[in-house]
Amino acid sequence: MVYTPPAFSTLKTTLARELRDAANGTFNVTELGDFLNHGIVEVNRVYPLMDIEEVPIIDTDEDGNVDRVYTITSREVSRVEVWDTEGFSFAMVAISEEANSGWDLWGTTLTVASWEALDADEHTLKLYGYQDRDLLVDDVDVAEFDADAEMAVRTFAATLGYQRLQNDRSLFQQWLAAPGNKDISPTQLDGIANTYLAHWNRQRNHLRTVRR
Repeated sequence: MVYTPPAFSTLKTTLARELRDAANGTFNVTELGDFLNHGIVEVNRVYPLMDIEEVPIIDTDEDGNVDRVYTITSREVSRVEVWDTEGFSFAMVAISEEANSGWDLWGTTLTVASWEALDADEHTLKLYGYQDRDLLVDDVDVAEFDADAEMAVRTFAATLGYQRLQNDRSLFQQWLAAPGNKDISPTQLDGIANTYLAHWNRQRNHLRTVRR
């Protein structure tokens, strides 16, 4: 069965059910969205998206010189290739003190030192690296998940929700009013929160990506 990433609205509904608050009597949909986006940030730290970004070469003057500096979307880059109209041309080396030719990445700024070898009409840079998943805003936004990322984000978001209940007595009393929660004691709530936290820690360790 092919996995289908969920929309933001579906994730919020699922999280409300995990928090035993399906009617949103304790956590409103805005808070649920905040928990989920926090989860996306945390998952991005250990399990970013593998990405290939294409960057067109830009002319800077009529003599054919091309731009050395490009703003990219990749957060990390492990390999930069030059492609021409017929396909792969060559791979650049990273800039070092010994070789003043190649590429360097600082933040989202890619600097290409060997610009004289490039032609804006013929060449394109192809970057192999990692990107962060975008945060979700509208209910129709679809998360950039695979199944592993979805489960981890949901677990982290639920952990935040149960920790909120641990630290806010009035919120906990409100949560107890929901059907099925009436007999939950503070000690039992601690156990639920700790179970989710332990589950998140296991998922994080399993997901951790060793960068190339």
